[in-house]
Amino acid sequence: MKSKLKIPDFVLWSAVLAIIGSTVLTLIHKGDESLFFNNHNNIVLDYFFATFTHSVEFPLIIVLILLLWYLKGKKAFFESAIALSVTALVVQLLKRVILEDNFRPRLYFEHTHQLRLIEFTQPLYHFSFPSGHTTAAFCLLAIYSFYTEKKWQRILLFSLAILIGISRMYLLHHFLSDVVAGILLGAIIAWSTHFYFSKLTSPQKN
Repeated sequence: MKSKLKIPDFVLWSAVLAIIGSTVLTLIHKGDESLFFNNHNNIVLDYFFATFTHSVEFPLIIVLILLLWYLKGKKAFFESAIALSVTALVVQLLKRVILEDNFRPRLYFEHTHQLRLIEFTQPLYHFSFPSGHTTAAFCLLAIYSFYTEKKWQRILLFSLAILIGISRMYLLHHFLSDVVAGILLGAIIAWSTHFYFSKLTSPQKN
């Protein structure tokens, strides 16, 4: 008898979060979430999100992958490296080929709203969909969660991924729709890669 396919809790939480985000999108106008964060911010959050958002950028992401190798072994390392490579390819294909005309909030509201801009962040205007940082965060942290047995650690990893998504909206780099897409892409790619590696390394039954 074949065993039932078990969906990791990180992936389930991501699916629920994406459903909630998608529901919110049906209730608001485009960019309302950007304006909300722009109207509810302060210098402490500015520095926190501007710093934290870089945790899934090169070269720090290489450090995180190598740390996974050190903590969990070669399988986890190659799994995360392949998953993130696929993530980067898919995100860039969507951003620059299929959906290249998507403006970011800063340009979208340029002529309609006076935005509070964070001066020490790099201004971004184009290639909004999907959020690459969110996709990378949910992909890498999902894989980390697959290799930990403690639920509180998985909850912590999931919370950190959420903060990356929030940082992208707070900094006016992405819309909620970009972040929701990143959540789904990251979790699905991570789970698919993990599932493939698990099948590849599991003992064959006669």
